[in-house]
Amino acid sequence: MGWRAATIVEKALNKFPEPEKKKKLAKLKDILKNLKWQYVSKEIYFINQKAYFQPKILEHRKSYIQTIKMSDMNIFIAS
Repeated sequence: MGWRAATIVEKALNKFPEPEKKKKLAKLKDILKNLKWQYVSKEIYFINQKAYFQPKILEHRKSYIQTIKMSDMNIFIAS
């Protein structure tokens, strides 16, 4: 789970009293443990380009982002 997603989950859990928070966290761990973390690469991708100016140097960076299909992710999001 990425940093941003973990922060969102943490904020959501912190709204509950400690006993309920522990139950929800246990349920989440169980869901994560039982998901099939398999994915299929799609032929869709994105190219992200940015220019950064460091002192006396102009640097161009390019990222290639390939999309994937992860069917069990819907189970995680719905939980």
